[in-house]
Amino acid sequence: MLHASAVAPTLDGFGPQGSRAHSEDEFIEIATLIERAKVTAGFIELWTERFR
Repeated sequence: MLHASAVAPTLDGFGPQGSRAHSEDEFIEIATLIERAKVTAGFIELWTERFR
C-alpha cells in the first residue's frame, strides 16, 4: 500500500479524536471538534503569515 506521505507533503493529526478509523465502527468524539478546529485555524494563521 502506498501512503500519500510517500509522494507528497502531508499533514496529519489535525482531526478530532476518535477510534476505529476507516471501519464500519469508526467514530469521533464530538467534544473535540471545537478544540481541533482552533488548532487548525491557528496553524493556518501562522503558516499564512510567512507569505505576507
